[in-house]
Amino acid sequence: MLGHQMAYENRLDISKDELKTWIADCYGLDAVIGNIRPGYMSTTVCLRAHNDDYLLKVYGDENLDQLQFGMAVNDRVRRAGLPVAECVQTRQGDCLTDLGGYSAALWLYLSGNMFTLSNHTQLASAGEMLNRFHRAAEEIEVDGEPEPFLDKISRDLQSVWDRVTDVEGQALIADWRKRFDEIWNSLNTRWPETIIHNDYRAQNLLFSGDQISGILDLDSTCLGPRIFDVVYALSFFQAVVAEEPLSETEMVVFLRGYYRTKDLTPAELDCLGAWLSLALLKGMTLWMRIGYVEGANARARAWLAAYQDFWGRADWVGNQLSETLIKQG
Repeated sequence: MLGHQMAYENRLDISKDELKTWIADCYGLDAVIGNIRPGYMSTTVCLRAHNDDYLLKVYGDENLDQLQFGMAVNDRVRRAGLPVAECVQTRQGDCLTDLGGYSAALWLYLSGNMFTLSNHTQLASAGEMLNRFHRAAEEIEVDGEPEPFLDKISRDLQSVWDRVTDVEGQALIADWRKRFDEIWNSLNTRWPETIIHNDYRAQNLLFSGDQISGILDLDSTCLGPRIFDVVYALSFFQAVVAEEPLSETEMVVFLRGYYRTKDLTPAELDCLGAWLSLALLKGMTLWMRIGYVEGANARARAWLAAYQDFWGRADWVGNQLSETLIKQG
C-alpha cells in the first residue's frame, strides 16, 4: 500500500502489438496502448480508442467467483448513482474474459485527481461517500449462506501467519496472535453484515475538487460488518500517498463525514478499538505476506515498521474516537 514504486509481476507476457490485436479481436476497438503498470492484485493498462479512454485490468490468482461478485456489486451501485466505472463487454457479451491464462476486464476510464494530503473537506467527502456506498449496497440481495466475516478473516490471517519462517516476522506475529485472541473475545458475536468495499482508501478514490468523482477497485467487495469498512479506511486511508496514517484529528473528520448521514450504533462505537485493531491486523498481515512470505516487494518490511506505533495505540485511539463522536452527538 505504501510507496509509489512497486516491484510486482507483470501479468502481460505479450508485446504491445499483440495486445493491440487482442483488443481488436475481443472488443472491436482500434486502441492505442498507453502505460502498463504491474500491481500486487492486477496489471493495469491505459488505452485510448475512438476518443474514449479505457483501463484494462489483468487479474492475478483471484477466485473467479469473487471477481464476478465484485463486478456484479459494481454494476448495481453504478445503477444506484454512485461514481464507479462501467465495464465494457466483449463481442460475446462477457465482462470477464481470458488473456494469456489470466482473467481480464475492460473498463471505461474514470477521470479525477488523487487525494490531497491534509484536505479535510476531501476526507469528509470520502466518509460521506462510504456511507452512500453502504446504503446502496443494502439493497443488493446475496444468494446462499456466505461464511461469517469474522470466521473468514480469522482463517485468512492464520493462513499467512503459519507460513512465516523469518525470525523477525515471527516475533511480530507472536504479538499479533495475543492481541487477536483479545479481539476475538470482544467481537465474537453475530454482527449485522452488508456488502462492504473492503479496501476503501485514498488509492481507490478519485476527486474532482473536494468531491468524490470515482470509487475504484471493487474486486474485494464482500459481506461484512459496515464498521469494519469504516475502521479499515481510518487505518489505511493514505497508505499509498504518505508514510504515516491519518492523524487522530483527520480520523474524526472522516468519521463525522460518515456519521452525520447514518449513525453508528452504540455497540459499534463501544467496540471501535477492537475493530480498529482487527483492521490493522488485516492490512499488516497483507504486508507480512508480501514482504516475508512471498517476497513480492521488499519495501513491505518498512511499511510494517512505519505502522508499529499506530498498532500499539490502536485500542486507545479507537476509544478516543468513540468518545469524541459520542460527545459531539
